[in-house]
Amino acid sequence: MEKRDLLLQIAHMYYGLGMTQEKIAKHLFFSRSRISHLLTEAEESGIVTFELRQQVSQNRFLHDFLCSQFQLQNAFVEDGSFFTENEHYESICKTAAEYLCSQLNEKTVLNISRGRTAYGIVHNMKAASPLPTMCVVQTEGMLLMDDPYLDQMDFVRRIAEIFSCQYEHLMLPYLFDSAELKNVMISQPFNQEKLARQKDINLICSSISSLQQWRRYIRDEEYDWLVAHGAVGSIEGNFYDIQGNFLNPPLQQRCIIPPVSVLQNAEQLICVCIGNYKENALLGILRTGLVTTLVTNAQLVQHIRQILLNSPENPV
Repeated sequence: MEKRDLLLQIAHMYYGLGMTQEKIAKHLFFSRSRISHLLTEAEESGIVTFELRQQVSQNRFLHDFLCSQFQLQNAFVEDGSFFTENEHYESICKTAAEYLCSQLNEKTVLNISRGRTAYGIVHNMKAASPLPTMCVVQTEGMLLMDDPYLDQMDFVRRIAEIFSCQYEHLMLPYLFDSAELKNVMISQPFNQEKLARQKDINLICSSISSLQQWRRYIRDEEYDWLVAHGAVGSIEGNFYDIQGNFLNPPLQQRCIIPPVSVLQNAEQLICVCIGNYKENALLGILRTGLVTTLVTNAQLVQHIRQILLNSPENPV
């Protein structure tokens, strides 16, 4: 292992994962004093930098609840009781960005979702060093939202600029008028090549949408189908019910979205959820068992815990 890679690894273990110097030393078969010297070297070389910002406390009780209830590898549950809504939103996005950056390496094939939360994450991402062989892959077409800078295509380009890495983008809309038109477009060799890269994705950072957020984008009969089949939310355009079962709505036949297998095959799925109205959507995605790390706010987790406390089928 090269010296810089070693410094990155130790810095991630200490600052990203919160491991003590003693635990790192035992894990790497080094002395504690050497770990201390290497951390100092990481700071002096610029691999580790520090900034002062308003500190939003992490709720340890709710962290432990999430990790035990849903078998998460990690959780960040921010208690923003004394902060404005915008300050709390910014803090959650920054926490997600810092954690995401700590997980990236030159073998990463990254996918990030679209929307306001993803925008906040991307604009807080900073590169400790270039990762020229990393790749960022677009999996969803352009939804043509009110703000074009909230679409996934812009995010993959921005991340590629930050890390001086490769990216794959799709010049396709999110929704086609018909499944037939969609199939004609994705059958083109250029698009087939781009879509094939989805199978290599090993790290996903995604927000989730509540069902209500879709009403303005889809047809009435499509929305009614989702309601009738118990849909509560979606991740990367894949709808699911509150029990964590993925649905197969006719709507998806005319959408450019990744198949559920892309979510299932990724080594890590970092879910970032902001908004207390998303309690059912968050509970449903946690029950899929696909989320490895969750970044969210304490009040939303309290709502989920209360739902489970009131459900005899799912005792906490």
